[in-house]
Amino acid sequence: LWDVASRQQIATLTGHTEWITSVAFSPDGRTLAIGAGDQAVILWDATSPAGPIRLASVRTGSSGSALAFRPDGRTLAVTTAPGDDDVNVSLWSYRELNGVRADPARTACTIAGRGLNAAEWARFVPEVPYRRTCAG
Repeated sequence: LWDVASRQQIATLTGHTEWITSVAFSPDGRTLAIGAGDQAVILWDATSPAGPIRLASVRTGSSGSALAFRPDGRTLAVTTAPGDDDVNVSLWSYRELNGVRADPARTACTIAGRGLNAAEWARFVPEVPYRRTCAG
């Protein structure tokens, strides 16, 4: 990510193993979707451009894709690459990500049914410093 006014790079987003084929910001500017030739789309919390947080990585089954957010900010359209045998558009609802963004520890407790230990946190939420999850 670059600050266009100062022409300085402010963050580097990693995770893809092939060329980037598409990028899209959500209408509110909080979520950035990046598609690549590695058949994946990675969603980033971009509310703090200097410290973006990786929210999710989803396999697309296509070596490239086009991305577009719906104006309501709750749906992401993902297309397969031109030239793929089966061309289609998938609609992904990501409105639940706002809950994850607001309280990742509570979300972890809900999914796991218990708190995450430091090793699990490092594996599943490496972008966020460890903190104890769940009461009790």
